[in-house]
Amino acid sequence: MGNPTAESPALPYKDRRSWLIAFGVFEILLGACCLLITLFALMSLVIPRPSHTAETPAGAHAAMVVGVGFYVMIAAFFLVAGIGSILRRNWARILTLIGSGLWLFIGTLGTIFFLFLFPKIMAAQYPVQPVPQHIEHIVMGSTVLMAIVFGILLPLTFLIFYSRKSVKATCLARGATTAAGAVSSRKLPVPVIILGAWEALAAVSALFPLVSPVRATCLFGYVVRGWTAVAVVVAFSALSAAAAWLIYRMRLTGWNISLLKLLFFGVSTVLSLASGSMSRLLVEMGQTPGQEQFEYLFPQFMTVVMVATLIMCTIYLALLIYSRRFFLSATPSAAS
Repeated sequence: MGNPTAESPALPYKDRRSWLIAFGVFEILLGACCLLITLFALMSLVIPRPSHTAETPAGAHAAMVVGVGFYVMIAAFFLVAGIGSILRRNWARILTLIGSGLWLFIGTLGTIFFLFLFPKIMAAQYPVQPVPQHIEHIVMGSTVLMAIVFGILLPLTFLIFYSRKSVKATCLARGATTAAGAVSSRKLPVPVIILGAWEALAAVSALFPLVSPVRATCLFGYVVRGWTAVAVVVAFSALSAAAAWLIYRMRLTGWNISLLKLLFFGVSTVLSLASGSMSRLLVEMGQTPGQEQFEYLFPQFMTVVMVATLIMCTIYLALLIYSRRFFLSATPSAAS
């Protein structure tokens, strides 16, 4: 093998290509685990149930399909980011930072919710004969440990590693030597990449309600059904896809679509949560026993979702305002 610094003699930091390969392989393994979970979930949908068992609610099948789609997206993320990390691509580093930040946020909230709900869950599962306290502590401790490892420590490790200056320098040095020393392709600012990735994710996830046997969605506090609901969902997905592409092309039109879409559907979502139409829609789609028990143990869930939605909309609006200058400064030749 040649000198490890042969491709980047001017690298100002220590070469981290070996660590990038190691982290990339680990991300690929995580993606493979997600695909394995998806395979088991699909098998549970295909394998016929015994005749003496209770019929599965239609909403449970829809929830399973949505879960399968979610894990497929996670698997695709880890596979793409892992391959890009092995190839030392800077876009893979940025992609992992974005995903790890969201992963850490969700994992931290999930751990807090679990600590709050665990005593209520145990009390509901064993109302007559409570579980011995030492067993309850063992179960809670092991579960919390797994939540901390996989929901907090793991994404935090990715954030710390991929945000290091030496890792960034290694990826940038790899990009500077592409095409036999030719000038690398245009670089998008990180806020613009985040906007485009978020809109692309929204374009895919918006289609998940279509897998439900009940064709319905919420719009400004009302439940719309049938082809009207399908048109709303498809329009949201199409607008998100168009915004993602135009943002990638550094077109101000994409930024405008994102802003209008955020204002329109953000207000609609908040009104639907506040009016209770979102809860009615979930009941109409068919709740599973687990969902009913969760709502009984945590009746403030919809309020928490509404507050979280307001926070996310505010953060995204701030990101839009901050990133507008990049679109205004982009020249026609750079945007083409």
